[in-house]
Amino acid sequence: MHAGSTGCTPIDHPGPRWSAYVFKLRQQGVCIETVHENHDGPFPGHHARYVLQSSVSLGRRAAA
Repeated sequence: MHAGSTGCTPIDHPGPRWSAYVFKLRQQGVCIETVHENHDGPFPGHHARYVLQSSVSLGRRAAA
């Protein structure tokens, strides 16, 4: 949400299980675009950039 139209990548914001988080959000109806990007460096290849397309807001979590 904070990344705006730039989106986020696991390269810029390391974290476990990015694809699983995106998958679960999509199952809940959140629209997230995946942009495939190439990268160079010592381990060249490609990575995904995830761009939030849905309008979302932060809400309160229900008490457990």
